[in-house]
Amino acid sequence: MKYAFLVLLLAACGQQEADTRMVKLTLVKQGAGFTAELHKHCGDDMILHPLGCAKVAGTTCNLVVPEPRGGYDDKDALAVWGHELRHCFNGPVHD
Repeated sequence: MKYAFLVLLLAACGQQEADTRMVKLTLVKQGAGFTAELHKHCGDDMILHPLGCAKVAGTTCNLVVPEPRGGYDDKDALAVWGHELRHCFNGPVHD
């Protein structure tokens, strides 16, 4: 739950009210079955080896990301969080 608050706080920082979205966070445990669980939540319209996804529905963004191993020291997982959170506001484009 502490991660959901952090994501909501980051999403609100520096955004104008018109750009505000509610972020729903789903954490997926890393390890065996990770990719299958992502496909369950994200669908099949992803790249071959997905790391997470962001699906916008109205004013809500459903963020599905890996649960950090060992908390805040898992820089790879947290980088996926930032990447997917950016999709909530900038759309599905990778530029």
